[in-house]
Amino acid sequence: MNMTLKRVGDRPIQYQADTHSNLLDQAVFTVRSVNEAVWDGANQPVTAVLSNYELLFLLEGEAAFTQKDYHSDAQTGDVVLLSPFTPYTVCPVEGQPLRCLSIHFLLSPSYMERVFDGMFHSKSGLAVKPSDPNAIHTLMQMLLESWNAGSGNAPALARAVLYAVLPQMADESFDPKAEPYAYTRSQADLIDRAVRLAAEGLAGPVRIQSLVRHLGVSESRLNKTFNDVLGIPPSRYFMNMKMRRVEEMVAFTDMTMEEISSGMGFSSAFHLSRAYKDTFGVSPSQFRKQFRMGFVK
Repeated sequence: MNMTLKRVGDRPIQYQADTHSNLLDQAVFTVRSVNEAVWDGANQPVTAVLSNYELLFLLEGEAAFTQKDYHSDAQTGDVVLLSPFTPYTVCPVEGQPLRCLSIHFLLSPSYMERVFDGMFHSKSGLAVKPSDPNAIHTLMQMLLESWNAGSGNAPALARAVLYAVLPQMADESFDPKAEPYAYTRSQADLIDRAVRLAAEGLAGPVRIQSLVRHLGVSESRLNKTFNDVLGIPPSRYFMNMKMRRVEEMVAFTDMTMEEISSGMGFSSAFHLSRAYKDTFGVSPSQFRKQFRMGFVK
């Protein structure tokens, strides 16, 4: 049974999904970008950290993908799903170029992220061969052309790809109500409200003490809820949110690091650079250079 907590003017909080179809019905996907990435055939592992989920369709080549405890050897026609804020490594087969089409997307509500990872990684690891690779290829090509043209149809096409591929990655034996994936409606509601409040104040320091006063809960309860449901403390989760916004500013504006640090509540450009490197493994200036030269997917 699908139970809800209704809040006037807001999307209702959903009770925990029983199956992948329930989970997909409850999930909201926001597409951030669609692009094509090419590796030149050098057998050199590349390690990176994403600020969003990424679904890759391999157009050409083979590669080994590793993230957390998952390892998959993917080849042409396979689909790979990578998670945010967790280092991953891709190692193309030497002598073969690797070409991928990618959808970068965000998942909401936030309290579903851990169970989403478990549901769609536990059977297939990181990669799966879709039942009709040609159809997915056609959809992905249409999506890329639509995205590059600025068409309003692009988000709908991206969601069509996700809804076509993700069920094939789902583990039907996965129990989302088993530990450590289970959560209650009250936990979901608290995380939802906390994330919304934090998002409103990302331009300054996100202070946990101030947040819990607005939420009407204790700091220990907020910490326990985030750790139990998402596996990380709220301070780290909110910093990831801030770093995602900083990444956009670094990539798509000409603002200096001093301007970004001031606008995002960091004490200095040095503090910003250190936090950025701790999160993504590269400094913001290095990322901007790589992004503008086309080295970042």
